[in-house]
Amino acid sequence: RNQRHYLGDDLQAMSPKELQNLEQQLDTALKHIRSRKNQLMYDSINELQRKEKAIQEQNSMLSKQIKERENVLRAQQEQWDEQNHGHNMPPPPPPQQHQIQHPYMLSHQPSPFLNMG
Repeated sequence: RNQRHYLGDDLQAMSPKELQNLEQQLDTALKHIRSRKNQLMYDSINELQRKEKAIQEQNSMLSKQIKERENVLRAQQEQWDEQNHGHNMPPPPPPQQHQIQHPYMLSHQPSPFLNMG
């Protein structure tokens, strides 16, 4: 066969039987091409699905790690808050006693200027 026949040229000189044979050859070639194209697409889809599954598993693992770290940080924050609760806040005021003190009476609190001993 002439290559030009496959391109659709010089078909006038061909008999109906030769044209039918050429058509069958073209149909067979087209089926092989479509089959190969479909196989490549299916392979590509399978590869993309495999990658998607791997990414989803990685995403799940990272989400789990984030939650674990958040829990650790929350526990550390709670522990820190419990340990430092009294240090960061002023102590509660002593209970008020309803005694009136004379302005000239000394307070019961020691003065830094009085050192005895």
